[in-house]
Amino acid sequence: MNKEFTIFTVLLVLWILCSPVSVGWEPLTELKAPDPCEDAYFGYSASIENGTAAMGALGRNSNQGAVYVYDINESNSWDYVTILLPPNLDDTDQFGYSVCIDANRIVVGVSAESANEVYVFDYNGTDWDTDPKILSVVNPNAYFGQSVSIDGNTIIVGAKGNTSQNGAAYVFDYNGVEWNYKQELADPCGAINDDFGCFVAVDGNVIVVGAESDDAPSNREGSICVFRYNGII
Repeated sequence: MNKEFTIFTVLLVLWILCSPVSVGWEPLTELKAPDPCEDAYFGYSASIENGTAAMGALGRNSNQGAVYVYDINESNSWDYVTILLPPNLDDTDQFGYSVCIDANRIVVGVSAESANEVYVFDYNGTDWDTDPKILSVVNPNAYFGQSVSIDGNTIIVGAKGNTSQNGAAYVFDYNGVEWNYKQELADPCGAINDDFGCFVAVDGNVIVVGAESDDAPSNREGSICVFRYNGII
C-alpha cells in the first residue's frame, strides 16, 4: 500500500466520521384505508399508543364514518387490523370525527349536531369489540363527541354546542365494570358563545378544555381552561 493511498484512506474515514449527520424525525410509511373511497377523509383524526394506531375517516359511506385500526409489526411496517363501526349509526353522524386510544381502549366521537353518543371499544387480547359501550348525557343538539380524550379510567367528552354554543365537557369514570357519568365542566369564566369543549385532553388528575371562540364575537382569541381533580367526587 503506497503512502498516497494510505493518506487518502485516512482522510476519507475522517471525513465520514466528522460529517454532520441528519438527526430527528424521518418519514416511515404512508397509511391508506384498505377500502379507499371518495370523500372518506381518512386520517381526519388519529391516535396512537404502544404500536396501535386508530385512524378516523368521518366521510366514509356518505358521512357515516369509520375508524381503522393498525398495528406495527416487527419490521416496523403497519398492518391493517380491523374497522370499527358502531351499531345503529345515523348516515350523517361522521363517526370518527374524534378518536383517542389508551392501552386497550379506543374512544370514538361523532360530529353531528344532534348526536348524543360516544363509543368505547375494548380489546379482549384477540379482537376489538363489535358491540361498543356507549356514553351519553341528556343534552341534545350539543355536538357531544366532537372531542374526546381518555387516560386510564377517565374519559372526557367535549360538547361545544351545549347551551347555545357556550359549550361544556363531560367526565366519565370506569369502575371496573361500566362507565359512569361524573361531572359536567363549564367555562369558569362564564363566557358566551366561546365553543368551550371544542378540544379536550386528560392526563392523570388534570383536564384541559379548549374554547376556540373565547372573546366572541369580537376577536375570537381563544383560550384553554385547566381543571384539577380535588379527590372529592
